Amino acid sequence: MYSVTNYGRMIGDNIRTDAYQKALQQVVNNDSVVVDLGAGLGILSFLACRAGARKVYAIEPDDVITVAKEMAHQNGLADRIVFIQSLSQAVELPEKADVIVSDLHGVLPFCQHLVGVTSDARKRFLSPKGSMIPRRDIVWSSLVDAEEVYNGQVAPWKNAYGFDVSAGKRILTNSWQRVLMTPDQFVVPPQHCVTLDYHSIENPHFAFELNWDISTPGTSHGIATWFDCELAENVSFSSAPGLPKTVYGQGFFPFTEPIRLESRDTVSIKMEARLVNADYIFLWETTVATPGTTKPKYYFKQSTFEAKPLSLTKLHKRSEVYVPTLNDDGEVEKYVLESIDGKTSLKEISDKLISKFPDRFDDEQSALNTTADVSLKFSR
Repeated sequence: MYSVTNYGRMIGDNIRTDAYQKALQQVVNNDSVVVDLGAGLGILSFLACRAGARKVYAIEPDDVITVAKEMAHQNGLADRIVFIQSLSQAVELPEKADVIVSDLHGVLPFCQHLVGVTSDARKRFLSPKGSMIPRRDIVWSSLVDAEEVYNGQVAPWKNAYGFDVSAGKRILTNSWQRVLMTPDQFVVPPQHCVTLDYHSIENPHFAFELNWDISTPGTSHGIATWFDCELAENVSFSSAPGLPKTVYGQGFFPFTEPIRLESRDTVSIKMEARLVNADYIFLWETTVATPGTTKPKYYFKQSTFEAKPLSLTKLHKRSEVYVPTLNDDGEVEKYVLESIDGKTSLKEISDKLISKFPDRFDDEQSALNTTADVSLKFSR
């Protein structure tokens, strides 16, 4: 979840927020119903009201929504905004929306459940002639000469007091990061990767291939990726290098090692973004070939899956053949869950908890905190 500081940075990004304001002013009228997905501090809801919306449903699962409610009262907008603290997939609305607005981007549009959330909301909330803001995101990539960024990520692993630390380097060269690039770092012209059309998108998984013929020698350390966001007719912004800086920046996917490119070399990048649970796993396969040779000059196969240290013990516990038994924490949580019956207060449950597990809790407050945590997670 974003922090209040993060939301403040997003509000303060005038490139982004001005574009959203213009888009809302273009599509919202005095009879419009607007849904704000992932409302955060509510700035898009407030801008929808300013554009004339009759009603705004601001949906946000995080506690930051309490701050948004307070600010709505401070600005005289509380009577036009319905704040709903929940995941949008669990929400039912009493009326159809004319506009759905959201900013669920991360550095890239491939961010957690953006596709699933927007697709679900479009189907269940949006009227047949309604508008999505943004309309679409267009993703671009280029090979870049980024020695400083690359060395900042990898250099500490080159000379580790004589020790072999290649295992750590492997993790870092399979990790991507947010960067700020400039066009003079492009080694090749940018290419279009994929377009996410929010009026029709269903599949959260993406795959594309990029190919370049090298005409000018140079060195590349990885792939820079960014997006253009089209919000409404003639209203857009971009996180591209060389344009005014936005809160998003660009994504940098390093190569296993820097590649030296010569004239007539060909470069092929196959890239995938696959949603697994709540996060995207990125895969990028790089082939550099020289005409007249059969063996690739460079070949790397990288994945952010390789960037996550894996515990064999934890993997074993996730195996389909593993037979689990409850540990002490599980026994405590099980007891609390079985005690939540719609009749017994948290204080009564925590008192019983102390009696059941006398060696587990130092005092009444710690037992009550445990009971409250379980209740917060599972109770209606």
